[in-house]
Amino acid sequence: NLTATVNGFAPTGVVSFISGAATLGTATLSGTGNTRTAVLAFSTLPVGSAPITAAYAGDASNAANVSQTLIQVVQPGATTISLGVAAGTPATLTATVNVLAPAVGPASGTVTFLNGSTVVGSATLVNGVAQLTLATLPAGINTFTARFDGNPSYTGSSSAGFVNGNAIPVPTLSQFGFLLLLSIMIGFGLVAVRAESKVG
Repeated sequence: NLTATVNGFAPTGVVSFISGAATLGTATLSGTGNTRTAVLAFSTLPVGSAPITAAYAGDASNAANVSQTLIQVVQPGATTISLGVAAGTPATLTATVNVLAPAVGPASGTVTFLNGSTVVGSATLVNGVAQLTLATLPAGINTFTARFDGNPSYTGSSSAGFVNGNAIPVPTLSQFGFLLLLSIMIGFGLVAVRAESKVG
């Protein structure tokens, strides 16, 4: 919230809160006596240094006045990212970027998906969620991670590894049947060669 305090002769009226050339909003003075306050509920400012002033419009008993400039420094919002993997054909990788208070979300930008150190694709965040579909998963153990690189408004973050095991295909009979048949033929050939008879 932004709060302005006006001292005068029972001041009334409104206060405008201004950042640069933009008016953030106005609020009406409240309270009793010669010191009264105006509070503007406001939670969003651009990242960086924002100069803010409060301008009192005045009333019949009090002249208009403008406050000194307050420099409000706004840091990028911190984030965390989580990853889920729905195995199958195809497989779906889902990353969710959470914005930590006091910053507000959802975050925008791009998420990069990796298997080990290999980039397998990227997706754009929609309402804080990014999804990537893979036609197939490599055989063996896969360790997926998701990385949000951030943007001027939000810091980047990386997920924990998600380990997914994919079965290694076993050769079918059609793949090794020829070798098996060849081995049997060679075996019989060796037996036939060695089984020689002698006369006398």
